[in-house]
Formats: sequence, structure tokens, C-alpha cells
Amino acid sequence: MWDHSLSSALFIASPSSSRLIIMDTLTCESETIGKWTDSRIHRIYSSPDSSKLLVTYYSDFIKVYDRNTNWSEERWSGLHGGCISAVWSNDSTYLLFANRDQPCIYSVRFATRIELSQDGNQIL
Repeated sequence: MWDHSLSSALFIASPSSSRLIIMDTLTCESETIGKWTDSRIHRIYSSPDSSKLLVTYYSDFIKVYDRNTNWSEERWSGLHGGCISAVWSNDSTYLLFANRDQPCIYSVRFATRIELSQDGNQIL
């Protein structure tokens, strides 16, 4: 998958692997991200601003990698049947996805900082 914000970045996933390789096609340098898991990568979804990557697996979990924090990883597990489809909001703050075995659409909101309401409670 080509990175739309940096025309020289290429994301590579082997059909038998659980890790990603990021390659700079201008310098030929590469970096491997992600931890080894027991499952193979199913699909990669890049956020519209290219700051995050959703990686779905042939298993009951997904991972989101954040470019702004040196490709740090967030993992959500316990997804019944695995993620079958996903889409990012235009502003890259929401991720919507569906699982194979549950008739629901899930939403995850990404915030750059903790937001508080007028009465001082955290906004989820």
C-alpha cells in the first residue's frame, strides 16, 4: 500500500506474516513494526490524513498504529469472528468497523488529548 502523504513510503505485509514493513523507496531504508502474533494480516486501512493504520487479522483482534508516536500500537481483542470491514471518518478521528459474527457497527474515537466537558468530566 502506498502512503498518500509521503509518496516514497510503501507498506508491505506478507500473506504469512503478522508484521508490517515500512519501506522508503527513495533511500531503500525499511522498518518493521508490530509484534509477532499467531495470526496473519487480513487487510490494512490507512486513515485519510495518513497518521494511523488499522491492521485487521484473520483472528479476533485488530491493531492501530500511530505514525505521530513512532508507530506505537493499540490492540483491541475479543472481536467475535474478526473484523470484516472498516472505514475512517474524513477527519481521521473515528474508526467504524464490523465483525463477522455480530450484527453491530463499532466506533472508536481517537483524541490527541484528554477532552473535558464544561463540568470537568472526561468526554469519551
